Amino acid sequence: MHIGSNITDFKWDFTDRYCQKLANGVYLYKVLTNLNGKSLDKYQADGDKTDKYFNKGYGKMVLIR
Repeated sequence: MHIGSNITDFKWDFTDRYCQKLANGVYLYKVLTNLNGKSLDKYQADGDKTDKYFNKGYGKMVLIR
């Protein structure tokens, strides 16, 4: 990855840590990243519009099956 706006693919099957399907509803999430065991701080490039989808580092997801 390079510093700046990166597009990354990440797949999740909408199950919890016990492999149970999540129920329909609204979920808050936070993405945490690390590199070699060290936490990576958020980087914002000029003109980056990502922050409008997050509030204090959290995003919102609606799950409807």
